[in-house]
Amino acid sequence: MKWARGLAPRLEQTLREKDQLLRVRAGRGVPYFYEIHSYKSGGTEPADPRPYRDCYSTDLLVYDETADGTTWVPRLVIECKKRGGDATTHGAIAYSVKAATHKNVHPYLRYGMLIGGYEHIRPYLVRHGVGFDFIAVWEELEPV
Repeated sequence: MKWARGLAPRLEQTLREKDQLLRVRAGRGVPYFYEIHSYKSGGTEPADPRPYRDCYSTDLLVYDETADGTTWVPRLVIECKKRGGDATTHGAIAYSVKAATHKNVHPYLRYGMLIGGYEHIRPYLVRHGVGFDFIAVWEELEPV
């Protein structure tokens, strides 16, 4: 989403003032499953784990990146919606399910929704957004 891509650099600049290893990307995929088909005898170590192949694209992803850039850890996903977009009952349900699938693989991940162009949070978003850790609303489309 164009709106999220515009927010990403400003959010990253602000976060990096606190922690140089934090990164923010718009549209980056995050895996939502990891399959284990069998275990080694006598233990619980996977014998043949199947790495993920499918990812859900995220509007904004905040993640830690190691200093050498070899690994990264997803920390926060923010779904960004504008007035007239997917800030609907169906959207809240769909994104709540998306949040739950991501959290099955990354239990430490926090997941939220940011809605621009609304004056207040709609009750149906709270009722149906059970997978969200937060829902934030901006009256305008730009932060002030």
